[in-house]
Amino acid sequence: TLNQTSTDTVALHDSLDVVMSSVPYGTSGSWPTATTGRSIERKVVTGLDNDGSNWTLSTVWTLSLSSGTPGMLNNASPDTVAPGGISNLTAIAGTNDGEVALSWTAPGDNGAYGAISTGTFQVKYTTMGIINDFDNPPAPTTTVNITTGAVAAQSARTYTVTGLLPGASYWFAIKVQDHGGNWSVWTSSATNPVMNTLAYGPAKDTVPDAPTSVTIVGRGSNYLQLTWTAPAPFPSDMAAYEIYYGTTTALYTGTSTVSGNSPISISTTATSYTVSGLIQNATYYVALRSVDSGPNILRSAFSTPEVSTCVKAAAPGQSDSFVGTGLST
Repeated sequence: TLNQTSTDTVALHDSLDVVMSSVPYGTSGSWPTATTGRSIERKVVTGLDNDGSNWTLSTVWTLSLSSGTPGMLNNASPDTVAPGGISNLTAIAGTNDGEVALSWTAPGDNGAYGAISTGTFQVKYTTMGIINDFDNPPAPTTTVNITTGAVAAQSARTYTVTGLLPGASYWFAIKVQDHGGNWSVWTSSATNPVMNTLAYGPAKDTVPDAPTSVTIVGRGSNYLQLTWTAPAPFPSDMAAYEIYYGTTTALYTGTSTVSGNSPISISTTATSYTVSGLIQNATYYVALRSVDSGPNILRSAFSTPEVSTCVKAAAPGQSDSFVGTGLST
């Protein structure tokens, strides 16, 4: 039975320094279960304190001799054995734009054995190349700390990295720290060609949706006016809209010395545009596409339905503004 007046933790360790059981330091009561262990350790807020003089056992110890006895009171042994290194870190494109899904097998608290009762998985990643030296990775590098508890040895672990540049390739590395502050090692595939061979991959790059509700709202002797609605959800890496036009349906080879030849690239903030410098009395067919940014530039399908109008001046007394007809193809 422990009887103390602090808020730290007292842990019972086995012969491999794995925590078998623990109780709050400052609680008067029996150990939760009958457990066989080798040493007892007090873990304070600022670190590990193995000085047996900081605590005492009452005259009644609830572990019977048949269950084993704890180690020597003044010879508590700190955890100095590091977790095993992770050898199968795998990176694949995630579900959404700019995501990478990571997976790996957790090591033990001590090498390959023992649950990691309280620890941290530390992930580092960069676009600059493979990470050989975990402590000195290529710059710039981002670090993510994943706190965890009660992780069984050899259990499957996953984590999704978000906010990356869609389509860009990233290299990853990982270490784990146990409750005793011991860090595992990182071994890249450049150091050992059979370890962590899949620890790199591209962030998810989704083909953007096309703009919708494309409408011709006006025309004149040499121009036509367009409006449309932005795709929803709006792509995080949206770079431009492209306006395709021509005098043959679905063949967008139109030319203009004013607005530019088809396709015309315009800002993603626009939802309207006037195509000028067209041939009077010619019928023009129009469609739009969304375009994302690099490194792999992706374009949406053409907007549907295709819209068309005959470019000509309005009759005297009539307005140039009207709603064009959409033609399904």
